[in-house]
Amino acid sequence: DEPALARYVQALEAHDIDAMIALLHDEIHTTMPPSPTWVAGRADNVEFYRRMFARWGDSEIRAVPIGVNGGAGFEFHRDGVVRAIEAVEVRDGRIFRMHHFMQPQVIALFTARP
Repeated sequence: DEPALARYVQALEAHDIDAMIALLHDEIHTTMPPSPTWVAGRADNVEFYRRMFARWGDSEIRAVPIGVNGGAGFEFHRDGVVRAIEAVEVRDGRIFRMHHFMQPQVIALFTARP
């Protein structure tokens, strides 16, 4: 799982959509709770992530590893601001589930520092 997650971070930070797409499992699901956004399957996720990457333009992107509910996750930063918490599940060396939590109150639960 760690090699796939490391490649995910590299792909995001380099704005390398092709590298990101190469990491997607054939049965990938992407969600954005509590939004009803649910993207299922490789083809629809490829389209979704191509649009997402295109919106970033020249923004600085960082993915900072954190634990999320006992699993792998990231703080997703764009231009120095945490924009989402991502919970990531890997299966067979590929990203199988990606859950993006973008609500400020959820982000605050993970980013609050004592």
